[in-house]
Amino acid sequence: MGIHHTYKSLRGERANRKQQKQEELQRKSNARKNQKRLEQQKNLKNLIQVPIDQPITLDLLTKPK
Repeated sequence: MGIHHTYKSLRGERANRKQQKQEELQRKSNARKNQKRLEQQKNLKNLIQVPIDQPITLDLLTKPK
């Protein structure tokens, strides 16, 4: 004879595997989102902002610093 596994007897094991897979996908997704957010913050620091009351001149555009 031997031990026979049925579909229902492995239900908990399948649920655990499915949950682990879902958590891994969420971790990857969150890591991508965080990386993208950090890159956007870094890009915003590189932007030059001109005050509203200051006119934009050609000199300002060619030599911002």
